[in-house]
Amino acid sequence: MSPTDARTYADHHDTIRRLRGKADEYPCVDCGNSAHHWSYDRRDPNEVIEWQPGHLSWCIWSPDMDRYVPRCRRCRWRHDHPHGGRPQRRTPETTRAEQKALGLIGGDAR
Repeated sequence: MSPTDARTYADHHDTIRRLRGKADEYPCVDCGNSAHHWSYDRRDPNEVIEWQPGHLSWCIWSPDMDRYVPRCRRCRWRHDHPHGGRPQRRTPETTRAEQKALGLIGGDAR
């Protein structure tokens, strides 16, 4: 599979690991400690928003391999949750609200 063949978040992360190795082989770009994750920098104007049923949440990712940097768990959490707090637990109601906000469904969908 070439980098452009990745069609899902999981495919893309598998491709990153295959081409660049494990993130823990690199220092974290934020603190210099050992990295644990490949982390999307959230700067791609062509990012993909994808529902992850196994996580019951939306995933935002980029098909651009250069948009991923190695981060430790702590720095990735801080990067992904800049306002702190625990991630919101997903329910059917919050999922529909997110889909509506993203324009994926109409206002009266149930």
